[in-house]
Amino acid sequence: MTSIIIIRHGETEGNQNKIYRGRWDLPLNENGLSQVAKAGAALQDIAFDAIYTSPLERTRQTAAAVAQFQEVEPQVDDCLIDIDYGQWTKVADSEIARQQPELYQSWKDMPEKVVFPGGEGLAAVRQRVSSGLLRLAEAHPDQTIALCAHRVSVKMILMVGLGLPDAAFWQVQIDTASISALTYTAAKFSLVFSNETCHLKSLEARFKEADF
Repeated sequence: MTSIIIIRHGETEGNQNKIYRGRWDLPLNENGLSQVAKAGAALQDIAFDAIYTSPLERTRQTAAAVAQFQEVEPQVDDCLIDIDYGQWTKVADSEIARQQPELYQSWKDMPEKVVFPGGEGLAAVRQRVSSGLLRLAEAHPDQTIALCAHRVSVKMILMVGLGLPDAAFWQVQIDTASISALTYTAAKFSLVFSNETCHLKSLEARFKEADF
């Protein structure tokens, strides 16, 4: 059995201000650095055989916080990179709602049908994530690995693992610096837990967290 621990990166100014990030390579803010330090400490008793990260800075910082308690160095894997929001990148959520109300509502109601102008859609993310997740799982039989990724790529990892369609995107919430886990055995993924943030906040507070 392969154990797969998935960590979303900590908070950035883009998260804090509800700005679409995607391939925008911005770093963690002060709170985000604190969050990933707590996530790394929460995982310190797990001995990872490998740590993989998206190439973007916010995930590399997250992977470094996990790796400080480990004996392995993070490796970059492009399958974990965030969705390409195209023209929405670096634009505030409220501004997109004002400028492109029909596409914005489609993203909220039918995310599986949206391809961002100049960017990509969830189908492209699924193709990248599903092939990468299977490759990494099969490369580490009976080992434990960490994957440091983004909101969209973490959601897709869990959706692929559970066999959920792209239409279920908004049914899976993944908070900043949260921890999720899958196992892989006999060519099947199983969910162990998702969106664990007890190292960051109370259970009550989790119901008030915005999905952004």
